[in-house]
Amino acid sequence: MLYHTIAMTVVAIEVYFITGIVKMKRHEQKMINATVTVGYLTSIIFGLIFGYFGHNFIFHGLFLVGQTLVFFAGILLTVALWPWRKEYLLPPDSPKSKTKNGVDLERVAFFVMAVATLISASFGAITGSFWGNGHETFLAEDLIRTPNKTMLQKAIIGHLHIMVTLVAVALTLIVGIWMDFKGILHKIAMPLMIIGTIVITIGANSVVWVSWAHTTIYVGSVFVMLAALMYVIYSWDKLIKDRIAELGIKKPNGWQKFKA
Repeated sequence: MLYHTIAMTVVAIEVYFITGIVKMKRHEQKMINATVTVGYLTSIIFGLIFGYFGHNFIFHGLFLVGQTLVFFAGILLTVALWPWRKEYLLPPDSPKSKTKNGVDLERVAFFVMAVATLISASFGAITGSFWGNGHETFLAEDLIRTPNKTMLQKAIIGHLHIMVTLVAVALTLIVGIWMDFKGILHKIAMPLMIIGTIVITIGANSVVWVSWAHTTIYVGSVFVMLAALMYVIYSWDKLIKDRIAELGIKKPNGWQKFKA
């Protein structure tokens, strides 16, 4: 329950950031924020009561109601993020990553992340539905190094890892907008992030069935990490330039840039 309490809170915070910084209609923003707020509060309150103050299954049912509302908010967010609407197309001279038709690849990255999150959450829900029916409660950290795992145990481990990964992907995209990430590095990073998110999601959710799932995860991770590297390079360069401008230095040398 503690895992989900933390996860629901973090996801809700990221949803607030996304609805605040990504272009969408006002009524979509209000509906998404209201739904996720009711959902995550219901989930964490009744989840904690169920887990730590007596196992009353009425509270567990309300915990599931909260998670369902958060999932529904995710569906609403995914619809709002649809990147192929005409009003969200970028102009030809935009410094942002885009297709030849002007589709904003940063918005596509958000959309892919949202879809992957819904799929991965569903994967976890399907596994959780077997709780009490051949599936016993366990702590993931106690099982992670055990060589022989059941399919349900593998499914939960895969679910945990992909959800944490997607939270990190969402956070990277959010901070990228906040830092006004653009230019050639942005044009390189966004396709890498999209591909990496898709590949990692496939790998993590296939860990139940195939032995090469982790290889797929590693491949996807390379793409995501390269995208993150592009962002780090851009951010450091921007921070250095901003500091140099604050100091009023017109032609900085290498040492001055390093100090900045």
